[in-house]
Amino acid sequence: MTDRPIAARIHDALDRLAPHLEALKRHFVEENRKFSALMAVDHDQLGRILKAHLIVESYLQRYLEHELAVPGLDAIRLSFFQKAMLIADGSAAGFIKPSLVDLNSIRNAYAHRVDASITLGDMPNIIPILRAARSEDGCVTVVDHIEAFTAVACAFLSIAPEGIRSVFDQAFAGLDLGAGE
Repeated sequence: MTDRPIAARIHDALDRLAPHLEALKRHFVEENRKFSALMAVDHDQLGRILKAHLIVESYLQRYLEHELAVPGLDAIRLSFFQKAMLIADGSAAGFIKPSLVDLNSIRNAYAHRVDASITLGDMPNIIPILRAARSEDGCVTVVDHIEAFTAVACAFLSIAPEGIRSVFDQAFAGLDLGAGE
């Protein structure tokens, strides 16, 4: 450590940078342009996708706690994907399992890239379920489709009274859930 005051040490550093000032300014302007572009990304779409994912995950958590009867399942801290994989094939909720994986992939794209973009092609399992379960009327954007699917997913993951549930499970038993249409 030196006895020189911090201000003097900062001036020394600035003196060493002086010959490179123009290059540093150009770099700063370019980085600021990139930063500004990321900040300008439509956060409404990002927020709507994350909100849809969180809502579905809360229904999924409650569904699994009921179905698996594992006390403190939330303490295990499973990922969304791991939770989706715990849904039994052949159950009514199993009907939407591949779509939950699509939703998670879309959410992950946004969680890891602010400037992510999605298309209907990123939802090979969501679109057929959505078309089968409810009309796409009013679905203009990709996010509209995700929000409409969110309502469908939550319906399939809700805990129905036993009589209704067994009828529902029987209706979906043995259904071929191959990817997309």
